[in-house]
Amino acid sequence: MVVLALGQRDGRMSASGIRVVLTGAAGYLGTVLARRCVENGAEVLGLDIRHPGSNWPTQATFAIHDVTDSSLATRLNDFAPDVLVHLAWIFDPVHDQQHEAHVDVDGTRNAFEAAAAAGVRRIFYPSSTTSYGIDVDRSRPLLESDPPVSNPAYPYGRFKAEVEHWLPEFRKANPSIDVVVARTCIVIGAHTKNIITHITGWPVMFRVAGANPPMQFMHETDAADMMWWAITEAPAGTFNAASSGVMSYKEICRMAGRLCIPLPAFLLYAAVEFGWRLRLLRFPAGLLDYIRYTWVADTARMTEELGFRPRFSGRDALQAYLRASRSQRYQETPKRIR
Repeated sequence: MVVLALGQRDGRMSASGIRVVLTGAAGYLGTVLARRCVENGAEVLGLDIRHPGSNWPTQATFAIHDVTDSSLATRLNDFAPDVLVHLAWIFDPVHDQQHEAHVDVDGTRNAFEAAAAAGVRRIFYPSSTTSYGIDVDRSRPLLESDPPVSNPAYPYGRFKAEVEHWLPEFRKANPSIDVVVARTCIVIGAHTKNIITHITGWPVMFRVAGANPPMQFMHETDAADMMWWAITEAPAGTFNAASSGVMSYKEICRMAGRLCIPLPAFLLYAAVEFGWRLRLLRFPAGLLDYIRYTWVADTARMTEELGFRPRFSGRDALQAYLRASRSQRYQETPKRIR
């Protein structure tokens, strides 16, 4: 493939010499992506409200900065980036939804508008397949042409959908910027934390009686590879991102070595919501929708049309997490008990 000029549509972006801003850079994926960028000759500015620690590449610049801060525009203008990768997001549910909306929705708008004012040519936004919402009668895979639907019971997916509802307005106001959106499934591996890593850590796992939906995963290494590809090769537009294969919720329980106990929907939802409000559980009852109903995404556009193929299957991704989790539990077990 011919390397085209920076910012030209439907072409590959040469990595050497480009300037990349990573928001939410302190997490595992942000750090891995920063390293990938500098290894390929890009200049990197990472921004987050906490420091990434010793794993941050020494060749990359890092600064403490909140994406909701009005001074972000000045920071980006000084760096003069070519690309914005917007990873800043509140991933674990919080009780203050107003704060969550401020960071996720207002922070995203602030980052995009600051990047546009600074002259970026490309923005990569990792959305989520949870942005499709929940349809209790859904039986087919989700397509990119399906509109995002706000799910009021689950703020993470709701705010991802709200940002996507705003994106057409941003694209219209900034036609020279290539905006690449990846609606990504659950990313999992040795270094990630999410709903699945929470519930597979319980002594027993629960499910809604009568429900056994298929679930998708993407290996964290493939997620980092996909982000790099989105920076350098993917055309503007939206694609679903997931590894090959699906696993039923019961199969996930078996792989985790956990007893899977079915409970009536009304009882399980009430118990989880009660635990959430008392701060005994780390997620609200609305998240149970995603282990009750089907929300599998079609990835043909990514793999067939655009040409990105994950190296690991969804099963590989889950197994990588489970191996790491078991190893950590073993290391934390006192030697006299081993």
